Amino acid sequence: YDDGDLQMYFGIAGVSLTAENLNEWNKNYRLSRAYLDDEGDPVLEADLLANAGINREIIIEFVKVFIDSSAQYRSFVIEHEQAPTAPPASRRGGASF
Repeated sequence: YDDGDLQMYFGIAGVSLTAENLNEWNKNYRLSRAYLDDEGDPVLEADLLANAGINREIIIEFVKVFIDSSAQYRSFVIEHEQAPTAPPASRRGGASF
């Protein structure tokens, strides 16, 4: 960002989570936030504010923590993924019996 803040972003496409799932993540895990993006995909973000100063070591540690959080988030998403629902018969392109 123009003010020097840094942001990390990790998104997973093609899975479905509920807002309740993401609230659970946000309640139980620190240093990041999860939400559904504009396409409905679950994403994870974290910010490093520059107002306290930033140096190489701080940035490296921020990235390491986010990589660890992303791995935990990926496992969380897999564990909480909602089963896809079948589209109505008229949209499946086949005959219904």
